[in-house]
Amino acid sequence: MASAQLRLNRLQHKSKQEAKQIETRQKIILGAEVAKVLDTSVFDVDKELVMGILSDVPKLSAEEVIKYKKSGRLFLASLKGRQY
Repeated sequence: MASAQLRLNRLQHKSKQEAKQIETRQKIILGAEVAKVLDTSVFDVDKELVMGILSDVPKLSAEEVIKYKKSGRLFLASLKGRQY
């Protein structure tokens, strides 16, 4: 019984680790995509500008959200090797 519990704990820990790795990978990809939109390297992204713009997102109207999503979809589709 104890060995089964130990095995379950290991599997749960491994699952949490894998989920964290996936989340980290997505964050890295998002950062790279932000840099690509700004036509700069990830080291030269103006974080204050990006955070300032993003802080206004909750204030957007539903129509503005649709407009920006469409624009983003078109940009992502224009990237080489990207399917959307």
